[in-house]
Amino acid sequence: MEFRVVLPNGLPGLESMVECTLSKVDEEGPFYILRENKRDISIVLTDPRGLIEDYHIELPKKELEDIELDVEDDAIVLLVTIIGDTPNDFKVNLMAPVIINHQKGLGKQIVLADVDYPTRYPLFQTT
Repeated sequence: MEFRVVLPNGLPGLESMVECTLSKVDEEGPFYILRENKRDISIVLTDPRGLIEDYHIELPKKELEDIELDVEDDAIVLLVTIIGDTPNDFKVNLMAPVIINHQKGLGKQIVLADVDYPTRYPLFQTT
């Protein structure tokens, strides 16, 4: 799966990252690559479904309007991922998911209010 995504305001710290391509690394896996089309910038994103049991968010209506998202089922919720040396070092940002309207090809990163999610949550926890 690969499709074009426009981030009208870019991402925090990467405001110029506007026109991008989102592609799935592996059809079965949770990882995506968000690649900026004009420069050599890529970010790894992770689909939290099936990996983080208690991750439930309410998407603020104002944020949804910005990406023309009327139906939450059209949203792809992805987490910015920090890749470590080993899978045990992989971290995801639960506080600021990237929301993609896959019907319109628009997206943005939102900072969740009134939740206590960490910005560096271990993706793979060993027991």
